Amino acid sequence: MLRPRQRFTYLALSTALVSLSLSTNAFAQGAPPANQQNNTDQQNSIAQQNLDKVLVAAAPAGDVVPFNPTVLPTDVNPEMFTGERSMMSRDLQYAILKRLPSRMWFNMVTEASQRLETNVFFTSNKPRQDYVFRILPNLSLGYNVFSKTAVYCNWFLIKDVFADHWQLSKPVTQSLSLGFRQDIPLFKKTNLQFDFQARELWQAPHFQQADLLPAINLTQIVKPNFVLFGSSLMQLRSHYYFQGAKREIDPFWSWGFLYRRGMWNFTATSTYVANFRNKTAIPPINNQSMICDFELSRPVSKKTPGIVTFIRAEPVWNWGAPGNPPGLSGFDFRLFSGIRVAVNKPAYNSTVEFLRKQIMEQEEAAPEENKPKQTSEQLDIIYPAPATTPHGVLSISTSATDSIHSELPPQS
Repeated sequence: MLRPRQRFTYLALSTALVSLSLSTNAFAQGAPPANQQNNTDQQNSIAQQNLDKVLVAAAPAGDVVPFNPTVLPTDVNPEMFTGERSMMSRDLQYAILKRLPSRMWFNMVTEASQRLETNVFFTSNKPRQDYVFRILPNLSLGYNVFSKTAVYCNWFLIKDVFADHWQLSKPVTQSLSLGFRQDIPLFKKTNLQFDFQARELWQAPHFQQADLLPAINLTQIVKPNFVLFGSSLMQLRSHYYFQGAKREIDPFWSWGFLYRRGMWNFTATSTYVANFRNKTAIPPINNQSMICDFELSRPVSKKTPGIVTFIRAEPVWNWGAPGNPPGLSGFDFRLFSGIRVAVNKPAYNSTVEFLRKQIMEQEEAAPEENKPKQTSEQLDIIYPAPATTPHGVLSISTSATDSIHSELPPQS
């Protein structure tokens, strides 16, 4: 007989697997009936024309860019590290925590950056460079149904403003998703996480797409100041919500590490993306890409750990598209600098339970005179760097840090 927690986890994972199976079958079945196919082709044609009107004026000599090439699938806020967990004072944190449910958690991150981009249209020859300003807010709100199971919603927006190619400034990318995640602590310093999102994506006027995003994430704390993380994600894209892979199937593989020294954080991440698109996709062209990120960041001061300055180098390679069409070809190098503001409230329910058990074990094991005295600094829970997906911040929940929170030291 399964317990309630096990039943919930089994049901959630079963639903994700069934959705994945149905989506894959729909992708492989071929063309729908004639009337439905005609309607779909007409909708795709209208969406393609709207995108072309936005971008064709800025495309190189006679070429048409079928979508906004400046927004990459990995263009979301980077990892939230321990030092970026909050810009609130301790008094304000305590006042808020008293009034909010212990099982509720949220991440609010806003990044303002400027960058030099060497190939804004992703062409295989005659690259064009530009200076770009970007604003990127990202908000996640979740609730721990059980100690290691959470449901959540996520929203982010990407707005680019180009200095030269002003036509590329028109599209605004937004994403709104619902999801759940299950944490499975494997060892003392290793955490496995299953994540599933269903989202709608708006990339330009009158152009809408929907994705199902099952993912597996792994985090390994090697040393207190060195963390490895990896992610495997499948993007199943369609036109409407919960349709599955009617347009394309895009697997992602990401891996990287975090190294901390004092108040400095260095991260290196690499993501390989393969796009398998059918004729109803926009654009209907297969391609592959490799996106690397190397970021050096530091809090502005010890008093404001949630306000971080950073510099980030991002080389991007595109290949595999027949004919090397604009937007899907060539090499681009992007150099970012900017500031990131983060406010974070983790779920404390499992941490409180962990501390209670720890104190009870110490009381039973140690004589009264040998009991260690716990200071307020020792009770300040430190959260490890999360694994991330190409679609949003994927924070390790409080329950995943029960056995490893003491391994990461606070920043000096």
